[in-house]
Amino acid sequence: MATVSTSFSSNSDVDPIAAGMTAASTIYNDAYNAFSYMTDFSKVDIRYYSSVTPTWVVAILTNGDSISIFGQNLTSFPATLTGVYVSSHNTNVNLSFSGQVTIDGSGGVSGAITKVAVIDGNATLTMYGTVFGTSNTGSYSNIVVQENGYTLSLGGSFNESGLNNISGTISSVRISDGIHSIGIAGIHFNYQSFVSYSSFSDFLSVALSGNDTINGSSSAEMLYAYGGNNVLNGLQGNDTLLGAAGNDLLNGGLGVDSMVGGLGDDIYIVDNASDVVTENADEGADLVRVNIATANGSYTLADNVEN
Repeated sequence: MATVSTSFSSNSDVDPIAAGMTAASTIYNDAYNAFSYMTDFSKVDIRYYSSVTPTWVVAILTNGDSISIFGQNLTSFPATLTGVYVSSHNTNVNLSFSGQVTIDGSGGVSGAITKVAVIDGNATLTMYGTVFGTSNTGSYSNIVVQENGYTLSLGGSFNESGLNNISGTISSVRISDGIHSIGIAGIHFNYQSFVSYSSFSDFLSVALSGNDTINGSSSAEMLYAYGGNNVLNGLQGNDTLLGAAGNDLLNGGLGVDSMVGGLGDDIYIVDNASDVVTENADEGADLVRVNIATANGSYTLADNVEN
């Protein structure tokens, strides 16, 4: 069962993030193409560093890219790297690593990178965890894509075997445009399936096909149920709650709310005299619970609402 918290006015507002996920793979490949150039040390010309026992080295590659390396004892072995920043002039990609990796000079490498950030124009991809260890594989718990004012954060358990060969399971998703957000927790979703969707709405229709709880915020929202038996809580604001084919509970909360149950045996919570309940004919046996005082203790049911 998933729990959703949202302050977007409708699910169409979050579709632009799909472009960010589409771009993420390209960003990632471009960045590592730039970084892989560094591994051939015949192409590296160390121009200057900060001191005799440097904590900072800048290398200019023969292709014009630059690499800034941060750490301890960087001109001899063993050398410890705590950060690497790569700037590619051809692809407009900037790549940074942070963590702690020690190189002993005999081919031995210990430690791990715990964060990778890639900037490609207006898009940024950041990964947290043990991104690369001594076996050129990685595992991490959070992937963040930022593009066009949107931030997408995926939480879960992810593995990488070879560059950009990412697999794993998503347990939470959060999208924000800096003002509004939508968060989904309690899911178990394949990463490769997620990045294959062309829109976030397509993902929601699959991820929220079970029995889910969908919460609004203090703003006015449009909350959707996608399948199963759902609980929709508008909380505050003048909300629109749209049920689906299941037996849904719709509670607009504070504000003047419009609630449409759809198919199934739905329950409506009315706590404002101006709340609107809408049901079509032959859409189940529905129930209205009135949480306000009414004249003579009575409440007039909307058409096609049975109880």
